[in-house]
Amino acid sequence: MKNTMKRIMALALILAMIIGVVPSVFAVDYVNHFTDVPTNKWYAEYVEYVNDRGWMNGIGNNLFGPDDTLERAMVATVLFTARPARPQSPLRAPSPTSPAGKWYSNAVAWAQATGVVNGVTATEFAPSQNVLREELVTMIWRGAGEPKVAEDYLKDFPDSGSIRAYAKAAFNWAIANKIIGGANGKLLPQDNATRAEFAKIMTQFDKLENPCEAHKWDDGKVTKAATCTEAGEKTYTCTVCGKTKVVAIPALGHVDEDKDNKCDRCGEKLGDTPTPPTPHDGEGRHLLCRQGQGHDHRGVHLHQRHHRQQQGRAGRCGRYARGRQGQDRRDQRGRI
Repeated sequence: MKNTMKRIMALALILAMIIGVVPSVFAVDYVNHFTDVPTNKWYAEYVEYVNDRGWMNGIGNNLFGPDDTLERAMVATVLFTARPARPQSPLRAPSPTSPAGKWYSNAVAWAQATGVVNGVTATEFAPSQNVLREELVTMIWRGAGEPKVAEDYLKDFPDSGSIRAYAKAAFNWAIANKIIGGANGKLLPQDNATRAEFAKIMTQFDKLENPCEAHKWDDGKVTKAATCTEAGEKTYTCTVCGKTKVVAIPALGHVDEDKDNKCDRCGEKLGDTPTPPTPHDGEGRHLLCRQGQGHDHRGVHLHQRHHRQQQGRAGRCGRYARGRQGQDRRDQRGRI
Protein backbone atom coordinates (compact mmCIF):
# COMPACT_ATOMS: atom_id res chain seq x y z
CA MET A 1 0.00 0.00 0.00
CA LYS A 2 2.81 2.31 0.90
CA ASN A 3 4.55 1.59 -2.44
CA THR A 4 1.31 2.25 -4.30
CA MET A 5 0.95 5.66 -2.66
CA LYS A 6 4.52 6.52 -3.57
CA ARG A 7 3.89 5.63 -7.20
CA ILE A 8 0.71 7.73 -7.26
CA MET A 9 2.52 10.69 -5.76
CA ALA A 10 5.37 10.32 -8.26
CA LEU A 11 2.92 10.19 -11.18
CA ALA A 12 1.12 13.25 -9.85
CA LEU A 13 4.39 15.12 -9.59
CA ILE A 14 5.34 14.16 -13.16
CA LEU A 15 1.90 15.23 -14.41
CA ALA A 16 2.22 18.57 -12.66
CA MET A 17 5.61 19.12 -14.26
CA ILE A 18 4.23 18.30 -17.72
CA ILE A 19 1.32 20.68 -17.25
CA GLY A 20 3.74 23.41 -16.24
CA VAL A 21 5.97 22.84 -19.26
CA VAL A 22 3.30 22.54 -21.97
CA PRO A 23 2.17 26.18 -21.95
CA SER A 24 5.73 27.43 -22.37
CA VAL A 25 6.41 24.98 -25.21
CA PHE A 26 3.26 25.78 -27.15
CA ALA A 27 2.95 29.45 -26.18
CA VAL A 28 2.32 31.75 -29.15
CA ASP A 29 3.19 35.43 -29.34
CA TYR A 30 0.84 37.85 -31.07
CA VAL A 31 1.39 41.07 -32.99
CA ASN A 32 0.52 44.05 -30.85
CA HIS A 33 -2.80 43.21 -29.16
CA PHE A 34 -4.35 41.21 -32.04
CA THR A 35 -5.16 37.69 -30.88
CA ASP A 36 -5.77 36.56 -34.48
CA VAL A 37 -2.31 37.63 -35.71
CA PRO A 38 0.28 35.22 -34.29
CA THR A 39 3.87 36.20 -34.99
CA ASN A 40 4.52 33.02 -36.99
CA LYS A 41 2.05 33.95 -39.75
CA TRP A 42 3.33 35.32 -43.08
CA TYR A 43 1.35 38.54 -42.65
CA ALA A 44 2.42 39.27 -39.04
CA GLU A 45 5.19 41.74 -39.92
CA TYR A 46 2.94 43.59 -42.37
CA VAL A 47 0.09 43.92 -39.88
CA GLU A 48 2.53 45.27 -37.32
CA TYR A 49 3.93 47.74 -39.88
CA VAL A 50 0.58 49.28 -40.88
CA ASN A 51 -0.84 49.21 -37.35
CA ASP A 52 2.19 50.92 -35.83
CA ARG A 53 1.77 53.75 -38.34
CA GLY A 54 -1.93 54.10 -37.68
CA TRP A 55 -2.95 53.15 -41.22
CA MET A 56 -4.99 50.07 -40.31
CA ASN A 57 -6.66 49.38 -36.98
CA GLY A 58 -8.46 46.29 -35.75
CA ILE A 59 -12.10 45.34 -36.23
CA GLY A 60 -12.80 45.16 -32.50
CA ASN A 61 -12.40 42.66 -29.66
CA ASN A 62 -8.61 42.61 -30.14
CA LEU A 63 -9.04 41.23 -33.66
CA PHE A 64 -7.45 42.42 -36.90
CA GLY A 65 -9.43 40.22 -39.27
CA PRO A 66 -6.57 39.24 -41.61
CA ASP A 67 -8.80 37.05 -43.78
CA ASP A 68 -11.68 39.52 -43.95
CA THR A 69 -12.46 41.12 -47.30
CA LEU A 70 -11.93 44.80 -48.06
CA GLU A 71 -14.56 47.39 -48.87
CA ARG A 72 -13.94 50.31 -51.21
CA ALA A 73 -14.48 52.88 -48.47
CA MET A 74 -11.98 51.06 -46.25
CA VAL A 75 -9.30 51.12 -48.97
CA ALA A 76 -9.89 54.81 -49.67
CA THR A 77 -9.56 55.62 -45.97
CA VAL A 78 -6.27 53.74 -45.56
CA LEU A 79 -4.80 55.35 -48.68
CA PHE A 80 -6.02 58.76 -47.52
CA THR A 81 -4.38 58.23 -44.11
CA ALA A 82 -1.07 57.08 -45.61
CA ARG A 83 -1.31 59.76 -48.34
CA PRO A 84 0.65 58.01 -51.12
CA ALA A 85 -0.51 60.70 -53.56
CA ARG A 86 -1.62 64.33 -53.52
CA PRO A 87 -4.71 65.87 -55.17
CA GLN A 88 -4.06 66.95 -58.74
CA SER A 89 -7.51 68.49 -59.30
CA PRO A 90 -10.15 70.27 -57.17
CA LEU A 91 -12.14 68.03 -54.83
CA ARG A 92 -15.42 66.96 -56.33
CA ALA A 93 -18.65 66.80 -54.35
CA PRO A 94 -19.41 63.40 -52.81
CA SER A 95 -21.37 61.04 -55.07
CA PRO A 96 -24.89 59.88 -54.10
CA THR A 97 -23.47 56.71 -52.53
CA SER A 98 -20.84 58.68 -50.64
CA PRO A 99 -22.78 61.33 -48.72
CA ALA A 100 -21.17 63.91 -46.48
CA GLY A 101 -20.86 63.25 -42.77
CA LYS A 102 -19.78 59.60 -43.05
CA TRP A 103 -16.59 58.27 -41.53
CA TYR A 104 -15.22 57.76 -45.05
CA SER A 105 -16.50 60.98 -46.70
CA ASN A 106 -13.21 62.93 -46.70
CA ALA A 107 -11.23 59.90 -47.81
CA VAL A 108 -13.59 59.15 -50.69
CA ALA A 109 -13.58 62.78 -51.81
CA TRP A 110 -9.76 62.77 -51.78
CA ALA A 111 -9.58 59.42 -53.59
CA GLN A 112 -11.92 60.61 -56.33
CA ALA A 113 -10.15 63.97 -56.70
CA THR A 114 -6.74 62.35 -57.11
CA GLY A 115 -8.06 59.62 -59.37
CA VAL A 116 -6.63 56.96 -57.06
CA VAL A 117 -10.08 55.35 -56.57
CA ASN A 118 -12.73 56.04 -59.18
CA GLY A 119 -16.43 55.38 -58.90
CA VAL A 120 -18.08 52.24 -60.22
CA THR A 121 -20.13 54.53 -62.47
CA ALA A 122 -20.12 58.23 -63.21
CA THR A 123 -22.35 58.90 -60.20
CA GLU A 124 -21.71 55.99 -57.81
CA PHE A 125 -18.71 55.19 -55.63
CA ALA A 126 -20.16 52.09 -53.96
CA PRO A 127 -18.29 52.41 -50.62
CA SER A 128 -19.54 49.06 -49.27
CA GLN A 129 -18.58 47.02 -52.33
CA ASN A 130 -15.77 44.48 -51.97
CA VAL A 131 -12.46 45.20 -53.69
CA LEU A 132 -10.91 42.71 -56.11
CA ARG A 133 -7.19 42.06 -56.11
CA GLU A 134 -6.78 43.68 -59.51
CA GLU A 135 -8.70 46.74 -58.30
CA LEU A 136 -6.55 47.07 -55.21
CA VAL A 137 -3.30 46.80 -57.17
CA THR A 138 -4.58 49.41 -59.63
CA MET A 139 -5.42 51.84 -56.82
CA ILE A 140 -1.89 51.57 -55.40
CA TRP A 141 -0.41 51.97 -58.89
CA ARG A 142 -2.41 55.15 -59.47
CA GLY A 143 -1.22 56.50 -56.13
CA ALA A 144 2.36 55.95 -57.33
CA GLY A 145 1.71 58.05 -60.43
CA GLU A 146 1.00 55.20 -62.90
CA PRO A 147 4.66 54.35 -63.62
CA LYS A 148 5.45 52.21 -66.66
CA VAL A 149 7.60 49.08 -66.69
CA ALA A 150 9.00 48.00 -70.07
CA GLU A 151 9.70 44.34 -69.24
CA ASP A 152 6.80 41.88 -69.22
CA TYR A 153 6.51 40.28 -65.78
CA LEU A 154 3.03 38.88 -66.36
CA LYS A 155 4.21 36.13 -68.69
CA ASP A 156 5.39 34.00 -65.76
CA PHE A 157 1.88 33.67 -64.29
CA PRO A 158 -0.59 31.24 -65.93
CA ASP A 159 -3.67 33.26 -64.93
CA SER A 160 -2.38 36.63 -66.15
CA GLY A 161 -4.82 36.40 -69.06
CA SER A 162 -7.71 36.95 -66.66
CA ILE A 163 -6.43 40.41 -65.72
CA ARG A 164 -8.63 43.05 -67.28
CA ALA A 165 -6.96 45.56 -69.60
CA TYR A 166 -7.08 48.51 -67.18
CA ALA A 167 -5.13 46.56 -64.53
CA LYS A 168 -2.37 44.93 -66.63
CA ALA A 169 0.13 47.79 -66.35
CA ALA A 170 -0.57 48.03 -62.61
CA PHE A 171 0.07 44.32 -62.04
CA ASN A 172 3.23 44.44 -64.14
CA TRP A 173 4.56 47.35 -62.06
CA ALA A 174 3.60 45.71 -58.74
CA ILE A 175 5.36 42.46 -59.65
CA ALA A 176 8.47 44.27 -60.89
CA ASN A 177 8.76 46.16 -57.59
CA LYS A 178 7.96 43.13 -55.38
CA ILE A 179 4.79 44.73 -54.04
CA ILE A 180 2.94 41.51 -54.84
CA GLY A 181 4.29 38.07 -55.59
CA GLY A 182 1.21 36.00 -56.27
CA ALA A 183 -0.24 33.06 -54.36
CA ASN A 184 0.97 29.58 -55.25
CA GLY A 185 2.25 30.87 -58.57
CA LYS A 186 -0.96 32.68 -59.47
CA LEU A 187 -2.07 36.30 -59.38
CA LEU A 188 -5.78 35.62 -58.73
CA PRO A 189 -6.86 39.03 -60.07
CA GLN A 190 -10.59 38.32 -59.77
CA ASP A 191 -10.45 37.19 -56.12
CA ASN A 192 -11.51 39.48 -53.31
CA ALA A 193 -8.56 41.16 -51.61
CA THR A 194 -8.11 40.50 -47.89
CA ARG A 195 -6.97 42.78 -45.08
CA ALA A 196 -3.76 40.76 -44.68
CA GLU A 197 -2.97 41.17 -48.38
CA PHE A 198 -3.70 44.88 -48.16
CA ALA A 199 -1.36 45.19 -45.16
CA LYS A 200 1.45 43.59 -47.16
CA ILE A 201 0.83 45.73 -50.25
CA MET A 202 0.83 48.93 -48.18
CA THR A 203 4.03 47.89 -46.40
CA GLN A 204 5.86 47.05 -49.61
CA PHE A 205 4.65 50.21 -51.32
CA ASP A 206 5.75 52.43 -48.45
CA LYS A 207 9.20 50.82 -48.40
CA LEU A 208 9.44 51.42 -52.14
CA GLU A 209 8.57 55.11 -51.75
CA ASN A 210 10.49 55.57 -48.49
CA PRO A 211 13.19 52.90 -48.35
CA CYS A 212 14.05 53.47 -44.70
CA GLU A 213 14.53 56.27 -42.21
CA ALA A 214 18.17 55.45 -41.55
CA HIS A 215 20.14 53.04 -43.73
CA LYS A 216 21.96 50.19 -42.02
CA TRP A 217 24.84 49.36 -44.31
CA ASP A 218 26.50 45.97 -44.37
CA ASP A 219 30.28 45.46 -44.38
CA GLY A 220 30.41 46.01 -48.12
CA LYS A 221 31.81 43.99 -51.00
CA VAL A 222 34.66 44.96 -53.31
CA THR A 223 33.09 45.10 -56.77
CA LYS A 224 36.16 46.52 -58.50
CA ALA A 225 39.64 45.97 -57.13
CA ALA A 226 41.96 48.97 -56.91
CA THR A 227 45.28 48.80 -58.78
CA CYS A 228 48.47 50.80 -58.48
CA THR A 229 47.17 53.43 -60.89
CA GLU A 230 43.35 53.03 -60.94
CA ALA A 231 40.79 53.48 -58.16
CA GLY A 232 38.50 50.58 -57.23
CA GLU A 233 34.93 50.38 -55.96
CA LYS A 234 33.24 48.89 -52.91
CA THR A 235 29.47 48.38 -52.84
CA TYR A 236 27.48 48.58 -49.60
CA THR A 237 23.89 47.31 -49.24
CA CYS A 238 21.32 48.51 -46.72
CA THR A 239 20.14 45.54 -44.66
CA VAL A 240 16.74 47.21 -44.20
CA CYS A 241 15.62 48.32 -47.65
CA GLY A 242 18.19 46.82 -50.02
CA LYS A 243 19.45 50.17 -51.34
CA THR A 244 23.08 50.17 -52.43
CA LYS A 245 25.84 52.77 -52.45
CA VAL A 246 29.23 52.68 -54.14
CA VAL A 247 32.35 54.05 -52.44
CA ALA A 248 35.61 54.63 -54.30
CA ILE A 249 38.75 52.80 -53.17
CA PRO A 250 41.84 55.00 -53.76
CA ALA A 251 44.52 53.73 -56.14
CA LEU A 252 47.17 51.79 -54.23
CA GLY A 253 50.21 53.49 -55.76
CA HIS A 254 53.48 51.85 -56.78
CA VAL A 255 55.74 50.17 -54.23
CA ASP A 256 59.51 49.79 -54.74
CA GLU A 257 60.94 48.60 -51.46
CA ASP A 258 63.96 46.87 -53.04
CA LYS A 259 64.85 50.01 -55.03
CA ASP A 260 65.09 48.20 -58.36
CA ASN A 261 62.99 50.79 -60.21
CA LYS A 262 60.19 48.23 -60.64
CA CYS A 263 56.87 48.13 -58.76
CA ASP A 264 56.80 45.23 -56.30
CA ARG A 265 52.99 44.99 -56.69
CA CYS A 266 52.30 45.21 -60.42
CA GLY A 267 55.78 44.80 -61.92
CA GLU A 268 55.64 48.05 -63.90
CA LYS A 269 59.05 49.55 -64.66
CA LEU A 270 59.35 52.81 -62.84
CA GLY A 271 62.63 54.23 -64.21
CA ASP A 272 64.95 56.70 -62.53
CA THR A 273 63.45 59.58 -60.64
CA PRO A 274 64.53 62.80 -62.43
CA THR A 275 66.30 65.45 -60.41
CA PRO A 276 64.23 68.64 -60.20
CA PRO A 277 65.82 71.32 -62.43
CA THR A 278 67.24 74.35 -60.64
CA PRO A 279 68.30 77.69 -62.02
CA HIS A 280 71.97 77.21 -61.08
CA ASP A 281 74.99 76.88 -63.30
CA GLY A 282 77.44 73.99 -63.23
CA GLU A 283 79.35 75.54 -60.34
CA GLY A 284 76.30 75.75 -58.11
CA ARG A 285 75.80 79.51 -58.53
CA HIS A 286 72.35 81.00 -59.09
CA LEU A 287 71.92 81.99 -62.72
CA LEU A 288 70.42 85.36 -61.78
CA CYS A 289 72.37 86.57 -58.77
CA ARG A 290 75.46 84.36 -59.30
CA GLN A 291 75.38 83.35 -55.64
CA GLY A 292 75.65 79.83 -54.31
CA GLN A 293 74.00 80.41 -50.95
CA GLY A 294 70.51 81.44 -49.86
CA HIS A 295 68.48 79.28 -52.31
CA ASP A 296 66.52 76.11 -51.74
CA HIS A 297 66.75 72.87 -53.76
CA ARG A 298 64.26 74.22 -56.32
CA GLY A 299 66.37 77.29 -57.04
CA VAL A 300 64.03 79.70 -55.25
CA HIS A 301 65.72 82.35 -53.14
CA LEU A 302 64.89 81.91 -49.49
CA HIS A 303 64.02 85.60 -49.15
CA GLN A 304 62.41 85.96 -52.55
CA ARG A 305 58.98 86.92 -51.18
CA HIS A 306 60.52 89.72 -49.09
CA HIS A 307 62.50 91.05 -52.05
CA ARG A 308 59.45 90.95 -54.31
CA GLN A 309 57.65 93.18 -51.84
CA GLN A 310 60.55 95.64 -51.80
CA GLN A 311 60.85 96.00 -55.59
CA GLY A 312 58.82 94.89 -58.57
CA ARG A 313 61.28 92.57 -60.32
CA ALA A 314 59.32 89.27 -59.92
CA GLY A 315 61.50 86.19 -60.12
CA ARG A 316 64.74 88.00 -59.26
CA CYS A 317 66.23 88.15 -55.85
CA GLY A 318 67.37 91.33 -54.11
CA ARG A 319 71.05 90.64 -54.58
CA TYR A 320 70.60 90.66 -58.32
CA ALA A 321 68.48 93.79 -58.16
CA ARG A 322 71.01 95.72 -56.10
CA GLY A 323 73.83 94.53 -58.33
CA ARG A 324 71.95 95.61 -61.42
CA GLN A 325 71.23 99.07 -59.98
CA GLY A 326 74.94 99.54 -59.18
CA GLN A 327 75.90 98.55 -62.71
CA ASP A 328 73.42 101.08 -64.12
CA ARG A 329 74.98 103.89 -62.04
CA ARG A 330 78.47 102.90 -63.23
CA ASP A 331 77.29 102.89 -66.81
CA GLN A 332 75.84 106.37 -66.38
CA ARG A 333 79.10 107.72 -64.88
CA GLY A 334 81.05 106.12 -67.67
CA ARG A 335 78.92 107.79 -70.30
CA ILE A 336 79.30 111.21 -68.58
